[in-house]
Amino acid sequence: MRASTQDYRCFPFRILLWLCLFTSLLPIARAADLIPTIPHNTDNDHTTTVELGPEDVIALAENRPGDLETAIPVTESLTDVHRKILAETDLLRAQMGARFEALKRTLAEDEIKSAVNKNEIFLEDAVGRAEVYAVNGTHAIRVVHHASELAVFYFPREGAEKSSNHVRQIIARQHIMSGKTRADHGNGRDIIAVWAKNGDKSETEYLPRPTKLSPRWWAEWWQSIYKRPSYGDVVMGTACGLMQTSLALCVAGAKTWLDPRTSMDYSPAAISFLFGTVIGIWNSTYRNFTLNGSKLSQTAKSTSVGALFAYSTMFASGKGYEVLNILGTAGLLANLHVISNLFAKQWAKTEWHQFNRIRNEMRVNAVPLKFGNDIEINQAAIEHQIIYLIPFTLTLADLTGVSVGFPWLGTIPLGKLLLWSSIPFAQYAVLKYAEGQKYTIATELRERWESTKRLPISLFSAAINGMAETFSFTKRSFVSCASWLMGGQKKIPSEETPDE
Repeated sequence: MRASTQDYRCFPFRILLWLCLFTSLLPIARAADLIPTIPHNTDNDHTTTVELGPEDVIALAENRPGDLETAIPVTESLTDVHRKILAETDLLRAQMGARFEALKRTLAEDEIKSAVNKNEIFLEDAVGRAEVYAVNGTHAIRVVHHASELAVFYFPREGAEKSSNHVRQIIARQHIMSGKTRADHGNGRDIIAVWAKNGDKSETEYLPRPTKLSPRWWAEWWQSIYKRPSYGDVVMGTACGLMQTSLALCVAGAKTWLDPRTSMDYSPAAISFLFGTVIGIWNSTYRNFTLNGSKLSQTAKSTSVGALFAYSTMFASGKGYEVLNILGTAGLLANLHVISNLFAKQWAKTEWHQFNRIRNEMRVNAVPLKFGNDIEINQAAIEHQIIYLIPFTLTLADLTGVSVGFPWLGTIPLGKLLLWSSIPFAQYAVLKYAEGQKYTIATELRERWESTKRLPISLFSAAINGMAETFSFTKRSFVSCASWLMGGQKKIPSEETPDE
C-alpha cells in the first residue's frame, strides 16, 4: 500500500509541470496579429456638438455586427451615428488635452505619472467622461460617450502605434473588461479609435466587440488578462513562495505541538512553495483571471485553483488512495472534508479580497513600488499577496486537520473554527475601512454586514419555527388518528374542535 501512495505523490507535480509549460507556451500564440485594421481616413475637424437622439442610438445598435465566427476581427466603417458621436466627444477631448498640457507644466513628472495611474485626471459633462491613459511612455485620451456607451480613444501621433502590444491590450480590455459603470449593465465597450497623423488629418476606425465565446473573443480575452512577468514579479513571486512555505511549516509545527501523536509533515510546505511561487510570479495574470467577470464566474475560477491545491496537498500527504476511493467511507469523508474546506476558503477569500477590490477600483494602489534602481513591483500585486496570506494560513490549518483536545469538551477542530470565524471578521474589517475612507461602496457593505448579523438570529428563528410546526403537525396527526380509531364515539379536544 505504501508503494502505491508514493506513486500518487508524483501526480500533482506532473499536473503542475504541465500547467507551467502550457502557461509559458501561450504567449507564443498570443493574439499579436488578431487586431488588423482597415484604414478609414477622415478629417478631424469636429468643433460643434450635435444632439444624439434615441433613433441614433437604435441605429447604432442595429449597425453592430452579428456572429463573428472567425478569429480575425473586423474594422467597421464609420456610420453617420459614429460621426455624430465624434462631433460631441471631440470638444471634450480638446478640453481634456488643454487641461493635461497645463498640468504637465505645473506638476513634476512623477506626480503626473501617479495621477494618470490613479485616473485622477479627468473631465466629465453631460456628453461623457474624458480620461488620460498611459500608453508606451506617452499618453492617450479616452472619452466614454454616455448616450451610446462607446469609448472613443484619441491616440497620439507617436508612441502609440497600432502594432504595439500595449495598444492591442488596451483595445482588448475595453472589449472584454470595461463597462462596469454602464447604465445598461452591459459588458465591454465598442471602440472608435482616432489615430493622429501629420497636420490636421487623422485615421479613424470603429472596432466593435467580438461575439462572446467566439474565437476572436477568446483571443482578446487572453490578451486582456495576460501580463508578462517582470524582474520585480519574479522577485516578489519567489518571496511569496518562501513566505507561504514558512507559514505552512508553522501550521505543521503547531499541529504537532497541539497533538504530539502526529508527526511533522513537510509535504504541504512543498506544495505551498510551488503554488505560491507560480501564482506570485504571474500574479497580475492570476488576478485578472480570477477577479473579473460575474460573482459566479469569479467563484468558479478561484475554486478550480483552490481544488487543485487542496487535492495536491492530500496526495502529497499520502492520502491519495483515500481520496480516489470515493466508494469507501474513508474516501467519502476525505472528499467531504476537501469540499467543505473549499467552500469556506472561497467565502473567506472573497471577503478578505474586498480590500483589494476596493483599492483597485479606487486606483489607490496603481503606482508601482520601487526597490533600488532596478526593481519595480506592482503595489496591487503586493497587497493581494499579503491579504491572501490570511485565508491561506487558516485554510491550510483546516485542510491538514489542526485541532486541540480538552478533557471535558473533547477534540475541537481549531483550524476549521478559525477559518469560519474569519469570514464575518473580514466583512466587518472591510466595512470599517470603507467607512473610514468615506468610499461610496460603504453603504452597500453596511447592508451586507447587517444581513450577516441577522443571519444567526434568522437561522435560530427558522429552527424554532420548524420545530414548532413539526410539533403542531404531530399533535394534529395524533389527535386525528385517535379520533378515527375510536370511531367518533368521543370527541377528542383538539385545536380544530375546542372543548365545549
